[in-house]
Amino acid sequence: MFDGVGVIIKMSIDWVLGLLWICWAVYWIIVAIRSGIGKRAEPLLSRLIHVLLVASSFFLLFFEPIRIGPLDLSIIPEGSAFYVLGISLATVGLSFSIWARLHLGKNWSGAVALKNEQHLVQSGPYAFVRHPIYAGLLIAATGSAIAIGKLAAAIGVLIMVFAYWRKLRLEEGVMIEAFGETYEAYCHRVGALLPLRGIKTSIHDTFARSRALLTPTELERTIDQLQAEELISDDHALDLRRELPHAISESAYVLRHFGAHLSIGVIFAFDVIPLPLGTLCRVLWVVGNQAYERTFGSRERARIHSFKVILVAAVPWIGYGAYLLPLRYQSPELAWLLTHHFSYRFYGASFEEFLSGKPGVVQRFGRWILPTMDEVTAHQDPRPPGSR
Repeated sequence: MFDGVGVIIKMSIDWVLGLLWICWAVYWIIVAIRSGIGKRAEPLLSRLIHVLLVASSFFLLFFEPIRIGPLDLSIIPEGSAFYVLGISLATVGLSFSIWARLHLGKNWSGAVALKNEQHLVQSGPYAFVRHPIYAGLLIAATGSAIAIGKLAAAIGVLIMVFAYWRKLRLEEGVMIEAFGETYEAYCHRVGALLPLRGIKTSIHDTFARSRALLTPTELERTIDQLQAEELISDDHALDLRRELPHAISESAYVLRHFGAHLSIGVIFAFDVIPLPLGTLCRVLWVVGNQAYERTFGSRERARIHSFKVILVAAVPWIGYGAYLLPLRYQSPELAWLLTHHFSYRFYGASFEEFLSGKPGVVQRFGRWILPTMDEVTAHQDPRPPGSR
């Protein structure tokens, strides 16, 4: 009975996969017929090689009589989970390639060619990968191979990867010749088939923006805001401005790690996964740096990554400010200023206003991090104003 049910499920999977690819093929043929003629076409032999490679991959994927001997070996266990995963990937991949084709419009060509009045498309799916049609087809082929589960299907995917990698390399040469430095900059920013380069660039930009928030100019804007709201006196504001360059220089090491935690907070600000990934990354950052400094660096720096810092890093809402704790011992005035600085930038209110609406434990941790005004004034230059 169970064997019969398995056969029915397998037949249904084959039918659904076949229907997906047939619908995609019908659409592709229609748009290919309507496509204009390019001003520069791919050589016939090169085009023939590509067609033969893709046809071979499809035969290995979907032509069951070819699965004889080792080609019929099951490399993925049969089961509804793998069937659902495979069909889902196939649906997503084919949909992604159709979206890319629709977005490309009249710029599309089935062969490697430049279209008349062609322009470089960098939006839509082309903002994530340079060749989203090929990426979508490879995702769909991979999903199909997972659902089929045979060695022949896996070999078919490998052949398809080679075929489209070969074709995209030819296309890149044509595009560089047509668009020059503009396309080279696009290649530097966006990956060919995977969005990893874009992710790397986004993370780099995030770190750059977080470092920019720690510049003296940005901090002086916060001093002006604190002064305007009468949270500090004019004399206190003058002292902060005078001490700022020296404090930043003396606390450069701590500030770098503070900036890293800030970047982690920005990266995971819109995390929709129900896991505390930002908190985990902050804690691992502190633990990793402590281990590194103890092994390869100095014990003085290792003490900066203390257990207290780990504890604060694990607290929601204020964990990104864990390195304010060691900073308060080096420069209480800078720690106090940075606490308000990021509270204004991220929450639009002073740190005390921000804490007022949070749970009691968060309020206690926050006030533990924030230096008192007595600490700040005691650390400032004790000389009388007339002697400065």
